[in-house]
Amino acid sequence: MLKGKVYAIKDINDKDLDVMFQLMTDYYENIKKENFISDFRKKENTIILRNENGEIKGFSTIVFHNLNINSKTVKILFSGDTIIHKDYWTHNDLANVWLRFAINKQLEINEPLYWLLISKGYKTYKYLNTFFKTYYPNPYVQIPEPEQSIIDEFGKIFYPDKYDKNAGILRMNKSKDYLKEEFAEIPHEKIKNDKVVKFFLEKNPEYYKGNELICITNLSMDNINKAGERLLGL
Repeated sequence: MLKGKVYAIKDINDKDLDVMFQLMTDYYENIKKENFISDFRKKENTIILRNENGEIKGFSTIVFHNLNINSKTVKILFSGDTIIHKDYWTHNDLANVWLRFAINKQLEINEPLYWLLISKGYKTYKYLNTFFKTYYPNPYVQIPEPEQSIIDEFGKIFYPDKYDKNAGILRMNKSKDYLKEEFAEIPHEKIKNDKVVKFFLEKNPEYYKGNELICITNLSMDNINKAGERLLGL
């Protein structure tokens, strides 16, 4: 079982950063160390997952942004690089640590906070319907205008040459990192039996090129579903 802890990015030493980079290269193609480190240092926090021996076997990065939407400031929590060693895919507490951190941050600022993530894999996308009542895009409803505006503004500001507004996709097309072939394939049973996974594939059919689906949800207690409440011990 991997145990997670939140750290400030400034407190991460070069040795641990090397381990995290190596973990990324085990699962992704086209990883360049200088780009990885530069991107990592631009974040604010990271959740590091360690095994019983204290070895880093997973991590996720976090940064906060303010977006100007229709002359109003909208606060977002953005999830960056996230990876977990395959031996611990079902034995880690990333979701627990991340959700507690996110909800506590929303309660701390005491105003709306949105989680914005870009997903090039169905496992990341599945976090949304696992813990939240409403999230976008999803198989059941259209994206409301306020959330669509946030997605569009994010894409325009941070990925102006990659954002396909009509599809809601960042078309990286292997210009950035992308999953290695053995980890990119989605099991047929998942596509057949899981409507959420099927929807992800419909929305992001070329995910294996590193294309990212921009997703959003409101980080409010009212939007946490029963599974999320159980995770939080409520």
